Amino acid sequence: MIRYQTPVKILRSDGEDETTTTEAKAFIGDQMYFPITTDVEEGDLVEYQLPNGKIRTVQLTKVAHNQSPFGGSRNLDHIAADFSVAVAPRPVTQAQVELPGLHPALPKDVIDLYAAGTYRQAVLEAFQAVETRVQTLTGRQDSGTPLMGAVFSAPLLDISRVQGRSAQDEQEGFKFLFMGSMLGIRNPRGHGSAVQDSPDEALEYLALASLLMRRLDLAEKRQQSPETP
Repeated sequence: MIRYQTPVKILRSDGEDETTTTEAKAFIGDQMYFPITTDVEEGDLVEYQLPNGKIRTVQLTKVAHNQSPFGGSRNLDHIAADFSVAVAPRPVTQAQVELPGLHPALPKDVIDLYAAGTYRQAVLEAFQAVETRVQTLTGRQDSGTPLMGAVFSAPLLDISRVQGRSAQDEQEGFKFLFMGSMLGIRNPRGHGSAVQDSPDEALEYLALASLLMRRLDLAEKRQQSPETP
């Protein structure tokens, strides 16, 4: 007569992320033995506690229902199961994404959104941050393309890095980059258009937002120290 003394939990997956758990008792040796009425199948996971208190999980690899050849008493009827130690699945974690060189003025949410695959929202928030910084540096309340056109035409913010005629050309060129970033990138994503960005496209847009932020660094430095060339 087999003494079933070890409490176990039998876990069975239905293949659709649903797991049922049944409690039973077993005798555990080179094989695992259950009462004949126990509902176990090949592939089931069985959990039980080791003497040191740790929980061990095994998977049943072969299940055999053995009935006494003598009939009558069912004391000798049992289920014998081969098993192997189950390998716990690695937890699914969100991949760590680093975007080295991205301007620190861009919100941390931008990287988190990119890492989560929410590329459209990451791009939108990056250019909203550019817009907000221009408003902060100039004290203006208007937004979007009109804001950029007014700020960089005067210019209220000097973002050029060269001197003379080339400085005027550079200022004019960056004015259109700032205006275009609002008109062609920020607005379609902020006004409900079904724009979907690929990972590569989003990364390129974020690089542009970072570049614009670095030019705003130069403008801010000149505001604080007018003698800065």
